[in-house]
Amino acid sequence: MTLDPKSAQRLQELGRRLPQALPTPTAKETTPVRKLHAVETEENPEELFRQLIQVSSDGNIPAHLMDRLKLIEKQSLNKSKNEDKNKSKLSIENNKKDKLPDSIENSLYVEFQQMLLEQDD
Repeated sequence: MTLDPKSAQRLQELGRRLPQALPTPTAKETTPVRKLHAVETEENPEELFRQLIQVSSDGNIPAHLMDRLKLIEKQSLNKSKNEDKNKSKLSIENNKKDKLPDSIENSLYVEFQQMLLEQDD
């Protein structure tokens, strides 16, 4: 794309008046990465409880950590309930697939009883 001489001159004038770019931060200015404690990252409620007990010198646990433990326990319970529901739904569906209709099942039962009676004779 070519510009007419007047537009090119105008762009050059604007370019001279633009502010200078900000200097990039040096490595010394960046904040160090903070390593998180297991109490802050643990997702298993039982393990989190163990970690809280180990960290506490007198057995007192701060309220915000107790809230975190309660939240994780609640999430864990909800997750296990959902898994149980899914398992029970699958087992019910599988039983429905495997189960014979009542009329066929009754006739087979009657035939089996007759065979047993014939064997006894």
